[in-house]
Amino acid sequence: MDTRKTYSIGNLSLLCSVPIKTLHYYDEIGLLIPAYRSGPGGYRYYDEKQAHTLLKIKRLKMLGFSLKEITELVHSDNTELLEQCVSRRLDEMADKIRQMQDRYTEGQHFLDRLRQGNSIIGSLDEELASLLRADGAGEEIILEDVPEVNIVFTRKMLTNYQNEKVNIARWAEILNLAETHRAVPVGAIHITYHNNVLAQFFMQECDYEVHVQVAHPKALPEFKSYGGFLAATTYHVGGYNTIIDAHLRTMRWVYENDYQVAGNVTEEFIISPLDTTDESKYLTRIIIPIDKKD
Repeated sequence: MDTRKTYSIGNLSLLCSVPIKTLHYYDEIGLLIPAYRSGPGGYRYYDEKQAHTLLKIKRLKMLGFSLKEITELVHSDNTELLEQCVSRRLDEMADKIRQMQDRYTEGQHFLDRLRQGNSIIGSLDEELASLLRADGAGEEIILEDVPEVNIVFTRKMLTNYQNEKVNIARWAEILNLAETHRAVPVGAIHITYHNNVLAQFFMQECDYEVHVQVAHPKALPEFKSYGGFLAATTYHVGGYNTIIDAHLRTMRWVYENDYQVAGNVTEEFIISPLDTTDESKYLTRIIIPIDKKD
């Protein structure tokens, strides 16, 4: 007489929290075949070893193995092979977790930038908001220390340059470069003009650098630091055809307050055409490095 502990399909289903329908399917594909069948209906019965195997199957499914992979591992019953496969799967999971963390980080900074932009625009009173949208001018010049950050960048001499238009090719290039190196953008797109001050508005050739702050800088020529200087800054709200007014106003403040330009001018595109088609919502920060006159 066989005295081995056995389980009906219903009891095994309850014991291991696996639906009866799933046990039927495992039987069909040869993954977990009952120890024996009883009666004219072929009612399924399982032994203790098969209960152990079912729990092993559940664990492997939890780790994301396919049924084909699980079948091979169960039938091989090789712990060394199991170790190798589980190790490899955990490495894959760790990589996916890192990717999701990077996406979350990028998304969080995207949200922070939108909140910052909407907050700045929303804080303007009706009179100033009307003025800003009418002529692109703002009133406040801010003296601030620009913190040093890690960036990925490209720099090219552009011909037939038009400042009022977004150079989508260069913007796309920098975002693609960050993605290629898995550097994770964590800031707005910046444009630095390596020309004489205001030359980008009057010259058809422009020494044009586009960059974005990144979370994971690399030891490559496309990466460097930006910031670590004192700057006069202001905001421009609206389209780019009047952004020169914000530059002129800031330059006037610099000279009237006994400062001098000490580096290349940068524009930070806090809310841009990449975020909205409504030009009245564009928000650009003008950053002019300065120091005190001797």
